[in-house]
Amino acid sequence: MTNLVRILFLVAAMVYSGHTQAVAAETILRPIATVQTTAVGSFKIADYFKDDPKGEAGVRISLSSNFKKRFLELVDEHNPVVTLRIYRLSKFSRDGQIANEIGKNNFRTGLALVWNLLKQQGMGQDGVLLTDGRVNIFYISDRNSFSSSDYAVSVYWSEGWHIDGQLAINWWDKDNQVISR
Repeated sequence: MTNLVRILFLVAAMVYSGHTQAVAAETILRPIATVQTTAVGSFKIADYFKDDPKGEAGVRISLSSNFKKRFLELVDEHNPVVTLRIYRLSKFSRDGQIANEIGKNNFRTGLALVWNLLKQQGMGQDGVLLTDGRVNIFYISDRNSFSSSDYAVSVYWSEGWHIDGQLAINWWDKDNQVISR
């Protein structure tokens, strides 16, 4: 018998005799911390997210053309006080896996919440956001578009905050960070 046949025979025998155990699903997110946000009123994205590589307004920032095209016209209307949950990816993972583990109702944040965190670490100071080149991942809904798609907004530090926004169909490296509600 080949090894594969032996394994299949053993599994079939276990199932037939009722000696199976439920195997716990492997989690891809390791909880790191939580942080309380402040309430924000109407938040026009273009008023805050501006290219400012020198940090003259307190946040050294560079925006991708994708981010500018997708988000600068939006207004975040509802930004109550929330507790954000910060996770570290325990393995190479895709956006769909992350969303499923967090739950569809909790994985989206808003750009006002992203800005609140950015302004606390505007020049790369220590804080909840990673500043070592690894990516901080936020999920944002494009509520103003016809399709209301979900986007992964990546935020990473390299001599300033670099921000991009792509449809949520990406793969992310282990040890990147996910921020959700």
